[in-house]
Amino acid sequence: MKMNLGAVLVIVGVIANNYIYLHDLLWQTNDGDIVLGPKSTAAIVVSLIVIAYGLYKLACPMAKSEGE
Repeated sequence: MKMNLGAVLVIVGVIANNYIYLHDLLWQTNDGDIVLGPKSTAAIVVSLIVIAYGLYKLACPMAKSEGE
């Protein structure tokens, strides 16, 4: 179960991160520059935290399952 949750978190985080980047590319108002606003920056930080937690869940075995 733990590996499934970790994989789902990583996939959701990567999709969210790509959507944020694509959104800024499609609706940019600058001359070809990608400028992330404060909302986009906060969303990217959250998605990176979700990815990191998902990788942690995949890499670290649960202590409870080791004792069984």
